[in-house]
Amino acid sequence: MANCVEEAPAIVVTKILSYLSWNEKLNATQALPSWKSHLHTSAAWPLVQHGSEGEENVYFVKEKRAHLLICLKIYGKYIRHIDLAFGYNTGRSGLQILNAIANFCPNLLSFRFAPHESPVPHTLPETTLTKSHVLATCSILSNCKHLNEVGIISPIISWSHAAETNLLLGLCCANVAHKITELELFSGSLLDHEGYLKLLREFTGVKKLMVRREKVNNEILLGLVKNGLQEITLYQDEELPLVDAQQLGEKFWNDVLKINSNFKVDLILQYILVIKDSFITNMPLRSLVLDDLVNIVTKGVIDHLVTHYSESLESFTYTNLYLENFESGDSRLPAALVTMVKKCKHLHTLKYGFPLSSTSVLLIAKARKLRELIIPAVEVSYEFDWEIQEDWDDDFRQWLTNNCKSEALLENSVSELLGFEWHLFYEHFNYMTFGRNLCLNL
Repeated sequence: MANCVEEAPAIVVTKILSYLSWNEKLNATQALPSWKSHLHTSAAWPLVQHGSEGEENVYFVKEKRAHLLICLKIYGKYIRHIDLAFGYNTGRSGLQILNAIANFCPNLLSFRFAPHESPVPHTLPETTLTKSHVLATCSILSNCKHLNEVGIISPIISWSHAAETNLLLGLCCANVAHKITELELFSGSLLDHEGYLKLLREFTGVKKLMVRREKVNNEILLGLVKNGLQEITLYQDEELPLVDAQQLGEKFWNDVLKINSNFKVDLILQYILVIKDSFITNMPLRSLVLDDLVNIVTKGVIDHLVTHYSESLESFTYTNLYLENFESGDSRLPAALVTMVKKCKHLHTLKYGFPLSSTSVLLIAKARKLRELIIPAVEVSYEFDWEIQEDWDDDFRQWLTNNCKSEALLENSVSELLGFEWHLFYEHFNYMTFGRNLCLNL
């Protein structure tokens, strides 16, 4: 049997290797030395991905980084795509990996780099990049001539520290800022930064941007859109001064949509007061996250969202950790949610962290075949609490009555409606739990 495996056709071996992670490839070729020659082709290396260091012991991370370094030096010329994230101090081993990419991966097409996978504020002095790290990152963009996609994800940057340790400034000074196509700047990327982030003007190739709301104005953002920006995630966790709040208004979004009618906005609002006026009527809102607001979202706000974003809204998240005294919220909200799911024709994701009856959950699932429906088990009450609606026939009313009585009945019914096995959520619920594409990992 071992001989059969070792003597498998090259096309089969290469295909198998392509499905393995980089370290699994190395392990496989140690067990099957005859497979080693099949690693000398780009088909075996569709993606080199290194991350999730925070889930591992630091001593194993050190060893894993050493193996990655060897891998890059031996097979770098065959690698086309690299996704690199450090969960511990980048340090010397991280620097060696960055230099190896710059020197041994000349055919790289895409590079995504998260210098601080899970940054912790009190470790700031240890986690900020050094001058050498900045130079090595710039070298990758300079040396790899075929790069067409580059993402810089959530670097920790203190703008009061030396400019030579500032990755954004370094990219501009090295004349490679235009190569960045994805830029994610969470709060830790803007420590001690004052005013608008005018430096963004240098990133003329960026297609996807995440930034704090108060760091961009009409001029900066419109310039980026003219250069090809396709989507933006705006994060806001404090009330804006009037001069900032007046930016990105109705006329601005009209101008944006004239340039790019398919432009998308993801909005994350936290720790602030939210009212109808918080949502500009013609903003092309794709995703909305409301987390730990200082007030309760009312039916009027939900209705406003439905009225103005029914053609664009794809994902809605409303969670809460601190407002225990108001956790019941607006009693009309469950009905408003059902209306939202019915009328927002592109909505595929709903995450809701407030009390909700099992009947409401059934009605939501019945209204649309969502791809993702996240409801914490602790928030669900098993009751039939809706008034009979005119469009409910006897069979539907009986179906609701029968299936709202227990967790098992509810989960089975929702699973049938959505077309996949669905369960209530039992972990600690907050918006950061549900995917990096819509959060800032604060």
